[in-house]
Amino acid sequence: LAGEDGAVRFYDMSFRLEAWFEDLEAGPVTSVSFALQKASQQQRPGEQSRLDFSTPDFVVGTLRAFVVGMEASLFEEVDADARRGTLLVQGMADEAHGLAMHPHRTELAIASYSGTIYLWDYESKVLLMVRQFDASRFRPRCLAYSPGSNSGACLAVGFTSGLIKLVEPGTLEDLATFKNGHDPVTTCCFSPRGDFLAAADADHHVYLHKLVLEEAAGDEGGGGSSVGTPPGIRASWSYLGRHRSHSAPITGLAFAMRENGEQALVSVSEDRFMVEYDLADSSTEDGVLLLDEPKRIEQTAHPTACCFHPLLGQGEEKDFEDRIITANSDFKVLQWNADNKSCRRTSLAPQFGGPMAKLIPLAPEVPKPLAKGPTTNSPKSGGGGGGDDLAGGSDGVLEEDSALEELQRVLEPKKPYVAYHTANKVVGLCKLPLDGNPAASAAVIGHPAQVSYMCASFDGCFLATSGGADCCVNLWSTHLEVVAACEASSYELQPGEHLNRLLTSEALPFARMLEGGATDEKGSELDQLIDFFFYAQLKTQGEDTTAPRDIRHAVPLKEIPSLMCALGFFPSQVEIEHMVDEVKYSEFTTKGLTKSECTLGTFVALYVNHRPVLGVDKGGIERAFRLLAAQAATVNQPLQTKDLGKSTTGLSFANTSNVSPGKAGFPPSTPGAQSTAGGQSMAQSMTQQAEDEKSRLILAIATAAHQAASEGDGGGNVDWAELKKELFNSGEALSDDELSDCLRLLTGLEDLPEGDLSSDEFIEQVLGFEDGNEKPVRSGAWRVLSTDPARGPLRTCRGL
Repeated sequence: LAGEDGAVRFYDMSFRLEAWFEDLEAGPVTSVSFALQKASQQQRPGEQSRLDFSTPDFVVGTLRAFVVGMEASLFEEVDADARRGTLLVQGMADEAHGLAMHPHRTELAIASYSGTIYLWDYESKVLLMVRQFDASRFRPRCLAYSPGSNSGACLAVGFTSGLIKLVEPGTLEDLATFKNGHDPVTTCCFSPRGDFLAAADADHHVYLHKLVLEEAAGDEGGGGSSVGTPPGIRASWSYLGRHRSHSAPITGLAFAMRENGEQALVSVSEDRFMVEYDLADSSTEDGVLLLDEPKRIEQTAHPTACCFHPLLGQGEEKDFEDRIITANSDFKVLQWNADNKSCRRTSLAPQFGGPMAKLIPLAPEVPKPLAKGPTTNSPKSGGGGGGDDLAGGSDGVLEEDSALEELQRVLEPKKPYVAYHTANKVVGLCKLPLDGNPAASAAVIGHPAQVSYMCASFDGCFLATSGGADCCVNLWSTHLEVVAACEASSYELQPGEHLNRLLTSEALPFARMLEGGATDEKGSELDQLIDFFFYAQLKTQGEDTTAPRDIRHAVPLKEIPSLMCALGFFPSQVEIEHMVDEVKYSEFTTKGLTKSECTLGTFVALYVNHRPVLGVDKGGIERAFRLLAAQAATVNQPLQTKDLGKSTTGLSFANTSNVSPGKAGFPPSTPGAQSTAGGQSMAQSMTQQAEDEKSRLILAIATAAHQAASEGDGGGNVDWAELKKELFNSGEALSDDELSDCLRLLTGLEDLPEGDLSSDEFIEQVLGFEDGNEKPVRSGAWRVLSTDPARGPLRTCRGL
C-alpha cells in the first residue's frame, strides 16, 4: 500500500503490517511496479537475515517525478539514508516552459514550474546540477545564456513573479537579482556581445539591462554580477528602464549583430507592430528609447514569431542587406529590410501544425571561442553608448584586435536553415532562403499537444523542445542533408508532369500548387495564368497597335495587380506595394540591383506565395459581427475600428481596398473567358470584371473574422450607419461611390436600409450565401454567376 505520505507498506492477507519503507523522501507515491522474479536477499558475510520478509524488487514513482528503485533487503537497514533506495530517474514535476543551451558546451538548462532548474549534459545524458526554488514564490518561466567565453558568463532566469535572476551557469548560484515589475516574464535574451539583457513580460513591457565594467576601488577585487571578471575590474548590471511598446502580447523579441558591427533589438506583438529599440542612446536617465516609430507590419494577421535573417553566401555572393523575418497567423513568412522596414519578400510558411511560434537561425558550423587574455578599459556608465567594447565573457573587456575577432565570429556565415516550432505538436526545419517551396521544409510531431519553447545547440546539431503541460523535454538531432535532398528533388519533373517551355525548373514547385498541377493543359489554372500573362504584354504595347510585337516573356511591374485580380485574388494597396517591391528588389540583397519587369516564373511564385491561405466561412462572419457588436456595446459609442486595430482582438479594414478600374483589366478567369459572349470586347469584359472586383470590398467584415480572438456569445447586430461611417474613414477607406457600386453589384440596391444589420442578413441578403454553405472560401475569390432580382447575385467561390 502506497500513498500521499510517500511511504510504501506491506501487509499480509490478514491486514497485519509486515514491512514498511517510510524513508524514501521522494514525495507522494503515484505508482509501484514489481519485478517479475523474486530477488534473493543479499546478506553480509557472517550475518543471517533478521526477518523473513521477502518481496521482488520494485520501483516507486512519485508526484515529484522521481522513480526510485527499492529492494526488500533495504527494510533490514538501520541507517535511514540507506533505506531510501536508488534514484533511477529525476524528472520534472510540473510544466516546463524554459529552455536554454550553453553557447559553447553540451549543456541544457530546463526551467520547471515546480520551482526547479535542471542542468543536463545532453551528450552524455547526465544530470549535472539541480536548484530548487520555493515554487510558491519563484516559478521559473524562461532561460537565456549569456554568449560569453568557453566557461559561459551567466544564465538569466525569468520568473512568473516578474523577478529576473542571473545565476552562475555551473553551480546555479545567484549572481544578481532584478525586480522591476510584477507581471510574469515571458521571454529574455542577451545581445550577441553579452552586454545587454532584454526581457518581455505579460503586460507588454520590454525591459533592458546593461552590463557595466568599472575599475575596482582600493582593495576591491573583480567580480560583481559577472563571472571571471579580470583583476581590478568590477562588473555589474545597470537597469536602464522599461518601455510599454506594445498593446498586446509580445510574440517575438530578438537581438542581432548588424553587418556594420552595431547591435540591434526588435520586438513584434499581436498588435501587428514591429518596434526597434535604440540601444546606443537608452540610459538610466532617459530610459529605454525607440529607434523609430513602431512599424505596422500586418493588416489582418497577427505576427507570431520573429528573428534576424542570417547573412548568407561568401565573397561577391554574400548578402549585404540586413533583414528581419516575421511569421504570421495566416501561414505567411515575411522578410523586412532592417533599416527602412520595407517588405522584401512574402512566402508561404509550412501549413501543418498551425502558424510558426518561434524561429531560430542555426549557428555556424564550427563556433570560434571568444578571444582570451585579460585587458582593461575605462569605466562605462550605465547610460552611455551601446557598449560595443563590452563583453559578457569570462575575460571581461576585449581589446581592439579581440573585438574584431569577436565581430567576425558573430558575423560568420550561418547554416542556411531555420528551426521552428508551432504552438501545437510540430517541430521543423526550413531551408534558406525562405521562398515558399514546401519541399524546402520538414517537420515532425514532437509533442502530443502544446510546444511551449525551443532552443538550438551552439553547433546547430541539436534542438530541444519543451511540451509545457506534458512535463516533457525532447532532444532532436538535425539532419540537414535530408531537407536539402527533398528540395533538390522538387525541381525535377515527376512522371506524368509536363512543364511549359516558358517556365524554368525553379518555378516547378510553385506550379504544382496551382489547380491542375504543373500542366498547361487547356482549362488548367496554369494555362489561364499564361494566357493572362501574355495578354498583359499585348495590353502594355497597346491592343490596337500595328507595330511589331515585342514578346520578351516579361511584363512591367505595374501589371502585377491586374494579373492578380484576373486570377481571383484582389489584393489591398499595401499588398500590391509588397508584391511590386518584392520583384523590384529581388536581386538587391546580393547584387544591389533593381528590376522593372516580372518574368513568368517569378509571377507564378509570387501568386502562389501571396494569395490567401485561410478561408472565410459563415461561422467566421458571425463571430466578427459578435465582436463588432460587443465593442460597440462596451464603449456605448460608435464603432472605433481604428482603436480596435491596435488591440489584441482588433479589427482592421485595411485589407479591403480594391484596384481601381483603370488598373484591373482582365476578364473572369474561367475557361473560355478570353472570347466573351455577344460580341463584347475584351476591354469591356475587363471593365466589368473590375466592377465585379469591387464587390470584394464589402467582405471587410468577413476578413475581421480572422482577427476575432474571442467567440463570445450574445447578439450580433451592428448599426449600418455607424459601420458605413467606419468604412468611409478607416483603413484603406472606400468612397461613397465605391460602396454604392459594391452594394449595387451584390444586392441591386444603392444602399442598405438604415438600422441594425445582423450577421444572418449580411450573409444571406448581401453576400448571398446559400443555407448550409459552411465551406470556407478565400477572401476575394468571388464570381458573379447570375443575377436574381428577388435574391441578388448568386455567388460561388473558385478554390485557389
